[in-house]
Amino acid sequence: MRHKQPEDFVLRTTNALEIACAEYSIVLPRGFEAVYELIGEGEPDVQLTADLSDQDGKKVYKWCADKIPAMTFVGIRLQLK
Repeated sequence: MRHKQPEDFVLRTTNALEIACAEYSIVLPRGFEAVYELIGEGEPDVQLTADLSDQDGKKVYKWCADKIPAMTFVGIRLQLK
């Protein structure tokens, strides 16, 4: 994101451990904003949501995924505005 390139914040599941729920938050420094795109949104059976909030003037981007099948990428792609 530092060089005006998007950055992916993802989780890749494996067959070693069944993951029922994952949640990940990215907090940007005060004064920064980004656009986001969900990764894995079109995967069958994945329930993926995103939320944007403000915490003391800092933008917080959070994604949550439920029912994540094995060998699946889920997450969020951020690009600074």
